[in-house]
Order: sequence, then structure tokens, then C-alpha cells
Amino acid sequence: MQAQADVHGPAAVLPTGQATLTSVSRLQLQKLRLWLFLRADLGLAQGLELGVRWGMPTGGNPYVGAQAKVRLLEGARGALSAGGGAHYYERPALEAFLRAQANLRPLWLWAGLEANVELLETANRVPLWLYAGLSVPVSPTAEFVAEYDLYRAGFPRAGLNLGLRFWF
Repeated sequence: MQAQADVHGPAAVLPTGQATLTSVSRLQLQKLRLWLFLRADLGLAQGLELGVRWGMPTGGNPYVGAQAKVRLLEGARGALSAGGGAHYYERPALEAFLRAQANLRPLWLWAGLEANVELLETANRVPLWLYAGLSVPVSPTAEFVAEYDLYRAGFPRAGLNLGLRFWF
């Protein structure tokens, strides 16, 4: 079984020492399953960010994961980043991603492409999907976040993420 949920996030990399905490509810549309996700991110060094994720569905096993993200390009109008990580949802998996975002003040729009390699999986396929999101400031230290996953044919697990991201 492939990981059925994730919270992807924007392409921009946090500055060194800055941290965020994101709380997201995810509605998995095909099975009408609700998830609660928590995600913490920390800017480790110039152009490097580490994130950890925990998710719990209504019925089922928890999801845990970690990712490292590196800045490829970043400026006032947008960003491009890439990264990888590992997660566990019923079995271990490795992941890689490429993300882009645009600054349309006050909105941030992003999109990404992610691939997972499910370890110990007997099926000979790699989940690959596209996703898009936006964030809107709601206070000087918080923003509303919305994401939508559109999965490749053969992996029909679209989901809608809605939540808040807090800056520290």
C-alpha cells in the first residue's frame, strides 16, 4: 500500500534558525478519510531546511516522515527547491521532490512533483504525483494554507489539505 497522504508545503527554504509549525486537516477524497497532520520545519543552514511530519488518519496506521529541502533558486518573485526524505506508513519509503512557487502578494502559490519508492513493496510501480497550494497571511506570525494533490493515473488518491502555519 502506498502512502496515501502527505503535507507538501512551499518551495521557499526557511532562513537559518527560523522554525514553523503547521497543523493541517486533510480530507482524502476517494475514501472520505480525514487525517490530522503536524509538520515542523527548521532552517538549518543557508539554503538548507529540515522538516518532520506526523499524520494520523481516522482508522488506520500513523504516518511519520522527515525531509531535507535545498534551495536551488530564490528571489522576491518566487523560489525553486528540491529535496528528499523518508517516511513510514505501513512500510518504509524514500521520496524525492521538486517544488516551485510564485509570490503574488499577499498570496504565495506553489506546485510540485514528488516520487516515492516504497520499500518492501511487491508491486513494481513508483507513486508519482503533482500538487498545488497557496498560503495567505492571517497575522504577522501565521498563514492559512491550502493544498490539493492530483495523483497520476493508477494512483487515484486525491486529497485536500487545509490548515494554519505558524512562524517562530
